[in-house]
Amino acid sequence: MGISTQPIYLQFKNMKDLKTQVLDKVWHDIERISLTKPITGDIIVDSPVHFIELALKKPTLYKACWVDNNGGGDYLFAKSEN
Repeated sequence: MGISTQPIYLQFKNMKDLKTQVLDKVWHDIERISLTKPITGDIIVDSPVHFIELALKKPTLYKACWVDNNGGGDYLFAKSEN
């Protein structure tokens, strides 16, 4: 991109901290949407449907978070268990 990383390090400890913050925001948005936009009223059914919708609407974000080896799949899966 040809830009300096210095502004990133002013806001975040390191790139891992930045990645964690982005993944936390993605997870928060998924939770918010899942809880405020029920489809069937059954969270067991609605949650997977919301993930499918995310994958269809924002495939690059979905792949970056859950499919890419350097993504946040393990981190997000751990958050989902809480």
